[in-house]
Amino acid sequence: MFRKRETIEKMILAYLEQNPDAVDTAEGIARFWVQRQNVEITFVKVSRTLEKLVKKGRIKVFQSLDGTLYYKLKKDRPEREQTVH
Repeated sequence: MFRKRETIEKMILAYLEQNPDAVDTAEGIARFWVQRQNVEITFVKVSRTLEKLVKKGRIKVFQSLDGTLYYKLKKDRPEREQTVH
């Protein structure tokens, strides 16, 4: 529990350092400051994982006309790469 509390403390302080004039309620801080940072951290981790999966040939990425990236299972992998390790 201590590590979680320490992480939340760091998130609150990091937000306030970036936004020194910010003021909010406990509910607002939980929803918008802490949750936002969790989403950003999760996004970075997911993006890195997707890049690794593309490099391994497990999934493929394509870009729409507006620049949005989409990912899907690469079904045409060679047989030797389809085994689960």
